[in-house]
Amino acid sequence: VEQRHLGHGQRRGLPLAPFRQQCRLAPALGPRDRELDREPHVGARRLEHARPVPEPHDRVHQRLFAGCGNKTMAIVDMRSGKVVASPTVGAGVDAAGFDPATQLAFTSNGEGTITVIHEDTPDKYTVVETVPTQRGARTMAVNPKTHRLYTVTAEFGPAPAPTADRPRPRPPMIPGTFVVLELDR
Repeated sequence: VEQRHLGHGQRRGLPLAPFRQQCRLAPALGPRDRELDREPHVGARRLEHARPVPEPHDRVHQRLFAGCGNKTMAIVDMRSGKVVASPTVGAGVDAAGFDPATQLAFTSNGEGTITVIHEDTPDKYTVVETVPTQRGARTMAVNPKTHRLYTVTAEFGPAPAPTADRPRPRPPMIPGTFVVLELDR
């Protein structure tokens, strides 16, 4: 996988806030109409807000791909709600993606990797590779026409001291270090 830095700029609206709620999907609904169930759920993706977020899905095989905080990707049969596979992915999952033409699913991981998973059959998935990116590269987009992935990050300074209001403060981004990474096979 080839990685290129596309440019530098300023931080603008990146979803870097800590996640606070547990949720799970109501699988009987379509991917755009899912609801949240606020009860704790093993393997559920943590969300910052109370509205659904789009998850990548395979329309042909009716599979939903959700990156989970326990270093797994939950692959869910959208008709039954059953988890059909849960391959291991990197730490700090923030985004998942799926390219229907290549049958590849992806997670971008805050540890500085992207996990690439192949859909062998609708119920069998194989981790193909773990691609190094850069620490903090979590937000991700997949271009289904070019089959390229895009993620963003920056260099970070030291984390500030914890306070009562912010017991686990995030390190600040260093100005002028924002980059867009493009990954291509």
